[in-house]
Parts: sequence; structure tokens; C-alpha cells
Amino acid sequence: AGEGPTWDAFVLAAVIGRDTEHVALTAGPVPVSVRDAYTSARGAASVAALVGRPVGVALGTSSKRVVEGVHDRPRTRPAAVLEEQAAALRRLLHASAGEPVVPGSPFVRRLPPPAGPLTVAAFGPRAIATAAAHADRMLLDVVSPEQVRALRVQLDAAARTAGRTAPTLAAWLPAAVDPDPRSLAQVLGSIAGYLTVPGYREVFA
Repeated sequence: AGEGPTWDAFVLAAVIGRDTEHVALTAGPVPVSVRDAYTSARGAASVAALVGRPVGVALGTSSKRVVEGVHDRPRTRPAAVLEEQAAALRRLLHASAGEPVVPGSPFVRRLPPPAGPLTVAAFGPRAIATAAAHADRMLLDVVSPEQVRALRVQLDAAARTAGRTAPTLAAWLPAAVDPDPRSLAQVLGSIAGYLTVPGYREVFA
């Protein structure tokens, strides 16, 4: 369940979970510049408690256009913040009820852990290294098969450096069930926003 200017990812995940029985739920990617690790862990645990099945979290650095244009927050040190949050969130997603919400806090967790996977949306070398070191899954957004092959090689190499088995690789691609002209317009509109984002625009070119 993605997050943008309109919908909150955890609210969407809760509704999807309420209306389905077996769908694997992940909220995000949530921008690390606008949510802290505990906020994401709390959101996932809340949804898991409400829908009765595991909920994962996906992290991403998002773009300056979104972080500053939607949230009015500075997007500084995005790769470093992604690594810090991935390391913290990996622990928080598996913390048990009764433990401090964060180390040293007087507040304790009341909800069971959400028990879902940690996903890191990655494209550049530092994000790939973060995914290899901390994530259960690495997410590629709107990529070609050729790019998947190249990024898979980078992920495997980063995982060897980190001394871990490489996480699962997933691709996020737009799709429509029983599409009509409005579906096509929505899919094209969701892609068009990437054309102005550094990194993605070069890939599309």
C-alpha cells in the first residue's frame, strides 16, 4: 500500500486487510525523511492487531519533490537516514509486547510485533547496501528486465559484503484489473510523475 500526497499507507493497509483474507500486507514505501522508525513500527503493529495477520513496512528515500513539496521537510542525508532507520526498524518490527517502545524508554509496547517483512526500496549503491544488510526484501520501482538483472548482481555482491543471504527481490509495476480508459490514464499519470525525478528520468531516457 503505497503512500503519496493523498492516502496514508497504514490506513490503506488496514482497509485492504479488512476486506481480504490472504493478501500479504506491506505499508509503504514510507519516506524516511518524514517518519521515524518507531512511527512506522507502531503503524504496522496497529494494522496487524486490527486485521489479524502480519504486516510489513517498506522504507524509501522518496524524492525532494515529495519530501519538500508535500511534507515541507528537508530531505538531507537520505541514504544515511535510510540506513539508520532500516537498522532500527528491523529491531522494532520484532520487539515483543512489554518491552520498551525504544531502548531506555519508560513507555512499553502493548501490541504484539507486526511480524511482517522489512522492505527497502533501493536504486543506488548505498540503498542497495542498506537492503542487503538489513532488509528481508529489496524493492525496485518501475524498472525494465535489463535493470533488474543489473541490480540483482549489485544486491548479491552487497549481501556477500554484509555476510548475509541476499534478500528477496521484488518489482513494483503499475497494473490494472479489467482496465478501462480511466485505468490507463491513472497508470500513465502515476508514471509521469517520475519523469522529473533525478535518477528515474535518466532510467526512462
